[in-house]
Amino acid sequence: EQCYTTYTCKNCTDTYVDDYVPAKGHTPADAVKENVVAATCTKTGSYDEVVYCTECKAEISRTQKTTPMVAHKAVTVKGTPATFKKAGKTDGKKCSVCGKVLTAQKTIAKLGSPALSKVTAGKKQFKATWKSVKSIDGYEIQYATNSKFTKGKKTVKVSGYKSASKTVKSLKAKQKYYVRIRGYKKISGKIQYSSWSKSKTVTTKK
Repeated sequence: EQCYTTYTCKNCTDTYVDDYVPAKGHTPADAVKENVVAATCTKTGSYDEVVYCTECKAEISRTQKTTPMVAHKAVTVKGTPATFKKAGKTDGKKCSVCGKVLTAQKTIAKLGSPALSKVTAGKKQFKATWKSVKSIDGYEIQYATNSKFTKGKKTVKVSGYKSASKTVKSLKAKQKYYVRIRGYKKISGKIQYSSWSKSKTVTTKK
């Protein structure tokens, strides 16, 4: 480009111009961002990088650029503990913005219920044996002198899932007892119990 200066006579309004001189060119300012579209956790963002002239404000260049997706905002999906009646779920995670599952919940099998393997008679005592159940906190052995467990009923607690037998002493000699077992576990601050197992009978020795 070229530029020149025009001169006008105040009396006759005649005009003339001086010699042409080269234009000095644009002076670029710092680039600015326009048409900004923010990135999300599912889409990239974009913006125009624009450079203007500091003198005449003309647009010198315009370049479209992209910005990467942002990270998901993880929140915990609370799981549920397994019980003796129902399976549970582990904690999971999902994005609070788009809902994408980040950590899937897994199923926790319902708690196992113990069953008596055998009940062995001893002198004024018996020994109950069962297979240990890892998913629980302990066991209760209940015995009575009738099959409905309404007469002479007593309950013995056995702590720890690793236990697999219990000897009950100080019983009557030559007495027939009905024996059964159930498991227990503390869940959400409360003790829950499995159903009672099928009972077995034993007659103590003299």
